Amino acid sequence: MLKKKLLFGLFISQLINLPVLSETNQEISIFKNNISFVKKEIYNNTKESKEIIIKDIPDALFGTISFLYDNGKIDSITSENFNVSEQTDVKNLTELIEANINKNIKLTLISGEVFEVKIHKIQGELIFCNHLNKSQDLVLNINSVKFVAFENNSYSSKINKENKKRVIKINSNDKPKKIDMIYMQKGLGWIPSYRLILEDKEKAKLTLEATLINDMENIENANVSLVIGYPNFIYSKYKSPFTSYDDLSWIFNDGSNYSYKKNYSYNMQNIAYQSISNNDESDSDNSISTQNEDLYFYKLPKKLSIKKSDRAIFELFSSQIEYQDIYEGELENNLNKYNYYDKQSVKNKNEPIKVWHSIRIKNSAKTPFTTAPVMVFKNDNNKLNPISQDIINYTSVGNKTKVKLTLSPDILIKETDKEISRRENIKLADGNFYKLVTIESKINIKNSLNKEIKLNLSKIIEGDLLESNKKTNSSVLNMYNNYFSYNKINKTEWEIPLKQDQSEEIVFKYSIYIR
Repeated sequence: MLKKKLLFGLFISQLINLPVLSETNQEISIFKNNISFVKKEIYNNTKESKEIIIKDIPDALFGTISFLYDNGKIDSITSENFNVSEQTDVKNLTELIEANINKNIKLTLISGEVFEVKIHKIQGELIFCNHLNKSQDLVLNINSVKFVAFENNSYSSKINKENKKRVIKINSNDKPKKIDMIYMQKGLGWIPSYRLILEDKEKAKLTLEATLINDMENIENANVSLVIGYPNFIYSKYKSPFTSYDDLSWIFNDGSNYSYKKNYSYNMQNIAYQSISNNDESDSDNSISTQNEDLYFYKLPKKLSIKKSDRAIFELFSSQIEYQDIYEGELENNLNKYNYYDKQSVKNKNEPIKVWHSIRIKNSAKTPFTTAPVMVFKNDNNKLNPISQDIINYTSVGNKTKVKLTLSPDILIKETDKEISRRENIKLADGNFYKLVTIESKINIKNSLNKEIKLNLSKIIEGDLLESNKKTNSSVLNMYNNYFSYNKINKTEWEIPLKQDQSEEIVFKYSIYIR
């Protein structure tokens, strides 16, 4: 037993008085999903030592930690656990009393009784002590103590605790001078946000900022890149067994903890990964430019030093862009308007159609727009007025996306439907009899704005579009609405130019099978 204590004490002494090791030239790539890739160069500054001991090891993710070296041969790399006694601050009354064993203290109980005692030991919820006034031993329940007082305010607020300490040992007869340790770790991430300032007509300034959150470790003089794109880290939920304190029974718990599961519940919604812009429109032959296998890296211009738990904001780019005002209205679809067995085929609503004032912006930068919130301002004689907050979805280089600004109540839209014909008892392939109903729909529009606009209208139609008095852009979304339906699902769009105070009417017809 004495020999074990001596060996353990010798090891702790070695940890405290290690050969001089230096970790320099850190390289860190930070992803938006709270994961970072770290490369540390570890130098052995002593020629005699064949063993490198790394005390501060990372909380690496499963399958990501490796050790690279240019010359020589590594004989072994091991990760070892030791129990180390460390002083920590007391966190409760039990620990405070335990930290002051063999001291004279005054205990006031919940009952109001007061005891002047000398503490011998704490065992579970029991206090073993000696009553100083009566010279007798006492055993008190820790839960009965309300106050503690110390003579001359002489007390200790530190307690010794046994903690596990894991270190990495690298052994080599070739005495390597430098080893690169690479790994991925959680706790360091970044959140993007845009600032969009509308300036002159169809001109704007777009700025991308990054908020860096460091809950991982202290970082000193690191070369840092912020990454956008679609990272594929399928084991990012799990820790590396090489650096983890968990035992084998946890790691191989029914073979499920480290199994690959197609479960995306850990996604940090749109911003943490990416959301493709539904309005991604390209007018460029080189709309996609890739870098490092479709991931894009913003390298910070200066080396980064940031302490654990600190935050920082960096401007990644600022660029002049062009934009176009657009007004959009989405008409009510008729997917739930016709009950499958309902004889009443038309159900009108008197509610006006909402029209959004949006802008379409083009990505003329050298890298894609990452998914991020955008705060929109209007520059009015060098005074910034807030307009809206929306989201910019992932938009590839040369493509366009839309940003919503405000609702536009001065553009009035109302739609009415009426049945104009009905054919009964049409037998279709499933052997059932259907009715083929023809609907005429009228859309009345008025522009009460004090300017000329272009209004984009869209409608999802179940059935076959027969005719329209205005030019349409129609596409079939899917062949049938459900297994029992013979109706196509169409997305129909109109672009209507409107002058100030101008009114327009769109009339179109479509047919739909009902039972």
